[in-house]
Amino acid sequence: MSGSIVSAVVALLASSHSDFQVGRLDSAGSSWVDSAKVLHQLLSSEVAGEMYPLSLPLGAPFPSLVYQRVTGRDSVIDGFPLIRTDGFVLTLRAKSFAELVGLVDQINTLAADYATPFEAGVIEVTDVSTDYESEKDIYRADLEVLVSHLSLESQKSPFVGVYLQSSRSGESTFGNVFRQLEQQEVAVMLVCPSVDLESVRDGVLQSLLGVSLDGSGNPIELAGGKRVDVFGHLTIWRESFLVQRLNSQA
Repeated sequence: MSGSIVSAVVALLASSHSDFQVGRLDSAGSSWVDSAKVLHQLLSSEVAGEMYPLSLPLGAPFPSLVYQRVTGRDSVIDGFPLIRTDGFVLTLRAKSFAELVGLVDQINTLAADYATPFEAGVIEVTDVSTDYESEKDIYRADLEVLVSHLSLESQKSPFVGVYLQSSRSGESTFGNVFRQLEQQEVAVMLVCPSVDLESVRDGVLQSLLGVSLDGSGNPIELAGGKRVDVFGHLTIWRESFLVQRLNSQA
């Protein structure tokens, strides 16, 4: 059955790569990282702890930072929610323009360097605008920021998700027993740092190519691979494999 083939591929990859997070993508479920908490932990120390949600309190000291989540979406690939991206607006205020620019540079650097070893996660600053609030004699910068993580409870990376992509029947014969050859295309979705993509792909290929899952002598073949999307330093890559089996019914 298709389920046993997908599960067999998952078991094969999991046994070969304990450093990968391997699972069936069709039963992975969905979970969200608290992206506001991630931003607060990353940035609050850069503005002397003066970081507030939604609005600036009366009498708040400067410099200060206000953050607000304005968008949230799942990147759905082949019907599966794989990457969750939350969009934020960060509003920085400082007493001098030089101080403001310095804080913006710090946030840009922290966002670019944000990465937890062996976990998926990206923070991107996509736009910056500056202004002067004359009534307060304060300089302001508004930053648009995207925070992306796996739409899974575990953020362990590399992530390898396996699922049945397509099936095609072949020639059939009729007699006392019905027999028909079926070719299944099994997809293996990879999520990993872009710099590790080649080594992760090589590990998957070495584990699967030429293996006969049911002992029939029909080996797993490579159909091809393709880059699906990129989120900052993370790449999503889909590898497709062909598995043949003979269906029979008395």
